[in-house]
Amino acid sequence: KHDKYRRMEKVPMNADSSTNAFTNAMGAHIMCVYRERMFYAYRQRLYFSEVGDPAYIKATNVIKFESKITALCEFGGALLVSTVDNWYAIYGVDVTNARIERLTVHSGSVSCHTVCKVENMLVFLGRDGVYGITAVYPEMLSSVNLSSKKISNVFNNSLLQINDAVAIYKNGWYRVSFAP
Repeated sequence: KHDKYRRMEKVPMNADSSTNAFTNAMGAHIMCVYRERMFYAYRQRLYFSEVGDPAYIKATNVIKFESKITALCEFGGALLVSTVDNWYAIYGVDVTNARIERLTVHSGSVSCHTVCKVENMLVFLGRDGVYGITAVYPEMLSSVNLSSKKISNVFNNSLLQINDAVAIYKNGWYRVSFAP
């Protein structure tokens, strides 16, 4: 039997860090570097470090979302944050003064393991199909459904175990795997 394990280097806490924020950030299930800050997704909270110091996390360095964060990535000049239902874009160099916008998309990503950058598109597995987010211009992000009717039927029949889904982009193909 395998227990959950983390492949994470221990980071010593900065003396000025909030103990609670730091502890939650170190329990993150997803991490990302954006604009010289470390971002840590822990449940529905996104913790972020001070510039250049991944171990300095103030108590106020947190953004709360409506549900568990499922993916983080940089795309289209923004840090994108996904929940199962939505994607959000964080724009700005100084995160404390950044603009957060909910994107007009069909679905959020079911898992960070299904998000792939495919040329000029960010492709991911949503609850009911495969979607792509395009960025024609910075701050002009939109989504498109890439699923065929055949794969949509699989989603409609609730055969997908979203925790097991993984994807890769190779040789021009986005390949997704999941357990029925």
